Amino acid sequence: GLGVMWDPPYDPAAVQGFVVFRAAAGQPYRQVSGVVRGNGFDDETARRGVDYFYRVQAVDAAGTLSEPSAPVLHRY
Repeated sequence: GLGVMWDPPYDPAAVQGFVVFRAAAGQPYRQVSGVVRGNGFDDETARRGVDYFYRVQAVDAAGTLSEPSAPVLHRY
């Protein structure tokens, strides 16, 4: 799969974790992970030869999503 990493470091005292969203060029973002308790995600559904934009959102203790991170382009 395609490995995606992010900052800030996972802090279980501050957030439940992070949720990863992915979009191919010109497509809407779709959630591709559950709540990730860490700072990396292996996207097993990514296809080779496709440019993907990823962004993450933190999930707080109440289950509320933060504003999305800036999108990051990954070529697979």
